[in-house]
Amino acid sequence: MSNQKKILVIVEGEKTEQQFFKSLEAAFSLTFTICCFRANIYALYNKLEELDFCADIKQILIEMHPEYKDALSDKFVYTYLVFDFDAHHPKKDDVRELEDIVSSNIEKIKKMSSFFTDETDPTIGRLYINYPMMESFRTCDDVFDLNYQNEFVSLPDINSFKNYAGTKQLAAKRIDSYNRFDFKQLAKMNVYKLNLLMLCNWESMTYTQYLDNSDATKILDKQAETIAQYKKIAVLNTSLFLLIDYFGDKNGFYRFIMR
Repeated sequence: MSNQKKILVIVEGEKTEQQFFKSLEAAFSLTFTICCFRANIYALYNKLEELDFCADIKQILIEMHPEYKDALSDKFVYTYLVFDFDAHHPKKDDVRELEDIVSSNIEKIKKMSSFFTDETDPTIGRLYINYPMMESFRTCDDVFDLNYQNEFVSLPDINSFKNYAGTKQLAAKRIDSYNRFDFKQLAKMNVYKLNLLMLCNWESMTYTQYLDNSDATKILDKQAETIAQYKKIAVLNTSLFLLIDYFGDKNGFYRFIMR
């Protein structure tokens, strides 16, 4: 039976992200309205900065893409935003070092992660950042791959990350073929990676630990530490946490995943 709670999912890209969430919607009988922002997170930041962060995310989306006006007239119980961290390389006239650009962008994302914290508020929503981008969900050879704990990417290699992800065995699996088991295993694997990043343990987390450590700003702060120390970031797909945050541990959902 389809879940009638209407969920708005605002994604960055037009292809992979939409395919991913359509498959997730089908696997868990959810009701998504998927709208593509068609610009990176830094373009969203610039728009919000113009408005002094006093803005309705749906109105921003309609302003940029009027074709979504009818779709966004619905009332949504939850609103989620899914964007890439990416390096966002500079324009030709930007002479800053890559580390300086990334440091500046981290501050921008931090401001947004502090703003987009309430999925129940349809004007705001909750932000998920994928490191370094959406393709992190398939940077592995199986839906639960022990080698995922070793997946990091150096800053200069971020632009070629999609190509690297494409060399993994899971890249050959069609997104529309993913089932509940696949998504649950991918979610579990990324919780393990979250634990490794935040607490230095490649293992499951209790639900209380997950809630404490999955905060977008906390993850960003830890990634910033990794960048400062090692000039690389941990590959992590937080969009899979949307599934966990939606169902929580109701009827033991989270504990079932972690088993």
